[in-house]
Amino acid sequence: MKIALILLILIGVGCSDSTSDNKPVTVTELIDSGWNHFKNKDYNSSLQDFLAAKLLDSTNIEVLNGLGWTYLLLDDLNSSENTFNNGLAIDSNASDLHAGLSLCLASSESFNESIIHIEEVLRLEPSWTFEFGLEINFADLIFTESFLYFLLEDYENSLASIQLLDPNFSADIGTSNGINLLAD
Repeated sequence: MKIALILLILIGVGCSDSTSDNKPVTVTELIDSGWNHFKNKDYNSSLQDFLAAKLLDSTNIEVLNGLGWTYLLLDDLNSSENTFNNGLAIDSNASDLHAGLSLCLASSESFNESIIHIEEVLRLEPSWTFEFGLEINFADLIFTESFLYFLLEDYENSLASIQLLDPNFSADIGTSNGINLLAD
């Protein structure tokens, strides 16, 4: 009786359809699954999907984009920066890669480099919006740019960035009151 039970189990395992669990198998399916996990804030699963997709196609911009953003939100700044740079070496006009790299560099306190990538996003796609579950857009990048200029004590450019968002805002940056107003 035990032998018959073991045979039934083995036959059942041997005949099981490996795709019945609906795991993604193509690069496109892995990308879609990765972004779905990302949107649901399941960054570890997102990472696994994008890493699996990278094994299949290491030069796919969408794979590198998803992987870079996922590393960023997992606070793996070195991997994020490397991944974004690898993607930009393939497509230097990829706005999402520049945006992600700008935030990564800002987090790493590489403020000047971050500003360069923010400017590139705004040049490539002035009304840029991240479409994968995070509510980040061009206005957030401009605000970040203003903040970074402020941290660099470049109050003139900080003010100019804020005025892109609010043309009526003014502050006399030649005074401490004006700088405090800009800081608010």
